[in-house]
Amino acid sequence: SDHAGCSLRAVSYTASQKPGTVAGYYLGLAKKAGYRADNMAEGQGMMVSGWRPSDGAAFYAILQPNDAGTAIDLVSNRGR
Repeated sequence: SDHAGCSLRAVSYTASQKPGTVAGYYLGLAKKAGYRADNMAEGQGMMVSGWRPSDGAAFYAILQPNDAGTAIDLVSNRGR
């Protein structure tokens, strides 16, 4: 939403890389940005999630393998 005070953002897209590669990318970005982040198996795919203590920002990404590589559903509470 673009309403004042709404910081929730969600996006879905497909990457040509495998879920493990995408998970590593998101983990690296999150840790550089000060998030406490981890990943775990989620069905046939993976979930990457994190929380940043300094401001309470959080995110999660569901990564599902598909014919093109990986379907990604990303949700963040500090929309960028």
